Amino acid sequence: MDDSRFANVDLEGLLSRLYAAAEGLFVRQGLSVLPGSGKSAEDFAVETVEAFIFQRGVEWRPKTHDEDPYPLLLTVMTRDFLDIVTKHSGYKRSTVLDSLKHEKALRVIDAFEDDLQGAALKGRVAATAAEAERDPAQGD
Repeated sequence: MDDSRFANVDLEGLLSRLYAAAEGLFVRQGLSVLPGSGKSAEDFAVETVEAFIFQRGVEWRPKTHDEDPYPLLLTVMTRDFLDIVTKHSGYKRSTVLDSLKHEKALRVIDAFEDDLQGAALKGRVAATAAEAERDPAQGD
């Protein structure tokens, strides 16, 4: 790896900006992870920076010593994301609850279970009361 390419690159800042952009991509799709791959916005940002550093499919030749690689990496990451969202069959077939939707679903299920338990309790109380009315000796 030619470390001189990174002499003027703030890799942490670059990763932070890519992560923020990836979050935007996910939010616009209404996702927190990609169904079919399980990748998160953080995964996309980290993988893009790794590809940049280790020159895996991302070739950056700065024209000036202070050139920012962000525009190039944003394009790479966005295209990778769109490739998965638009072409990846696993993404299209998968049915995975987004974490926010999942939390809401769990609250609905909990409320339903509480209602069922409440109804069961009411049913037991009603049955006990009905039995007590039939057999007043048990009430004493």
